[in-house]
Order: sequence, then structure tokens, then C-alpha cells
Amino acid sequence: MSCKCRGSVREISLAASLPAPSSQIHCPLNALGIDFPTNLVPFGERMPQPTQIPLWLPICTLAVAILALLRPEIEHFIRSRFTRIEFHPNGPLEVGFSDYGPTIAVRGTLRAIHHDQFVNSIGLRVVRKRDNATHNFDWLIFRPQKAIPKPEELELVNAFAVPVLAPRAVYVMCNDTETRSRYEGQLTTLKQAFSEFARSQGVVTAGMGADDARRLFEQYTNRADHPVAPIFAAIMREFYWEVGDYRLAVEVTTVPASSFSIELDFSLNAQQIEMLRSNSAAMTLAACFVPNVQFNFAYSKFRLVA
Repeated sequence: MSCKCRGSVREISLAASLPAPSSQIHCPLNALGIDFPTNLVPFGERMPQPTQIPLWLPICTLAVAILALLRPEIEHFIRSRFTRIEFHPNGPLEVGFSDYGPTIAVRGTLRAIHHDQFVNSIGLRVVRKRDNATHNFDWLIFRPQKAIPKPEELELVNAFAVPVLAPRAVYVMCNDTETRSRYEGQLTTLKQAFSEFARSQGVVTAGMGADDARRLFEQYTNRADHPVAPIFAAIMREFYWEVGDYRLAVEVTTVPASSFSIELDFSLNAQQIEMLRSNSAAMTLAACFVPNVQFNFAYSKFRLVA
């Protein structure tokens, strides 16, 4: 840089040559000793970089799609591999209400898978679809494979074996023991009170004919202090069958601990409900030693739940 003065006018000329063009941006802060990057690219000139998709992502997506497509086959394989026993229901369900409590009888065939099995119990769970009211039933009696079995043909339930090569047909009646316990004691009270009345009349109830027993029952109910009416009302309070749809789960338990469950849907209509409700009166007659009391049952077709 050089300065030349002419009179009162000072002319300043730049003798230094300009630096060669450069692609870098020069910052005046460098002259002050501040290290500032000079190779920055203006924001507007930045180009977005394409996103790199991980290689594993499409592979996992494809695997999930294949598993969803093959889900039925996979579930069938798992069931066939780990299930030890199967129950194949047959025939209509028998729904009842008696001094055993609410009852359900189900018929079907048990088939062992891979190895012989030892069945420890068969239980039922009933859900009323209207309000999800749930009741559990315990197995009680094995019935013969016939429409009207004789009393001596009924068999108390016991654990039993099911060989692989010999599937076993069963017809088992289960009862709601919890509901039964709420009126069983009152039926016992009625039986004791009626026995005392019969003795006071000089009547032996054992071996008494149906007509004589009914006449004695009518004499008993004509008394002002008889307990038949309140006991009948108590039984009716425990009657929970009503018109509508139900879901039944049949649960088979084996030893060592394993279980198999199958679900069935069934319905009850108004006529069936009235037949079952009439059993409340039949229970009071039976408790008073009236022989050959007729109990009604409702037979309902079922639908397998997929």
C-alpha cells in the first residue's frame, strides 16, 4: 500500500494485488486470531442425504407376514405336538335342576395323543352371555350310553386311563356344588320335619306307595307351621337358568398335570326354562319321601366354538 498527497487531496491507492479466486469463504475473524472454519458450504447449497434402510428391516417384515399367513398351520402343529388328550363331544347337552343342584350332562369320546393318559377330572364352566354370569360344575356321575338309564347303572366318577389305541366314550353328569350347598341344608331340614310328622301320624315312610305318600304330603302342607313354602321359595332364588345363549367350556385334566379345553355354545328356550323351574316343586316332594317323582331335563344342541 502507498500514499500520495497532492495539495489538500489525499489519494489512496491500493498497490497490493487481490488474492487469486478461491472456493473457500474467508472470514475476517481469522485476522483476529480466531480459528474459524473457512470451508463451510452455504445452507442453501446443502443436498439432503438419502436415508439408509437397515438390511434386517425388510427381512423381519417378510418373516412376520409369513408367520401370519401360516398361523393356522402353526397352531395345529403346536396343539398336535403338546396336547396330550382330546375330547370330541357328541349328542345334545342335558341341562337339569334338582337336589343335585344345577346339572349338565355331556357325552363324547376321549382320545389320548402320543402316549397313554390318566384322566384325573372333567369339569365344566358355564357363562351366560347376557351378563357373563359364570358357574363352575364338578363331575359327579358316569351315565351309561343309553337314553333312560336305570339307577343301578349310574356310577360315581373316578379317575381312569385312556390308552392311545383305545379311545374311551364317556357320558358324564356334572353339578354346580356351590349353588347346591345354598339350599341342600333346607331340603335336609324339610326331610327331618316331615319324618317327625309321619311318626306322629303313625306312618312308616319306607316302602310307602306313591298315592299314600302324596296324601300324607297334602296333610302335612295343610298345617299352618309347615316349612314347604319358604323352602320352595329359597330353592327358586337359586334357579339361574333363563332364556338365552350360553357358552360351555369342557375342561379335561390329566396326570401328570396337563389339561385340554373345548368350548361349546348352546341355547335354552322358554318352554325348557319352565320345565326346569317345575323341578323346584319336585324337590320338595322328593324330600318328603314321595316316590317316583318326575324331574324334567332340557336337551340342547351345541355349536363348536372355533
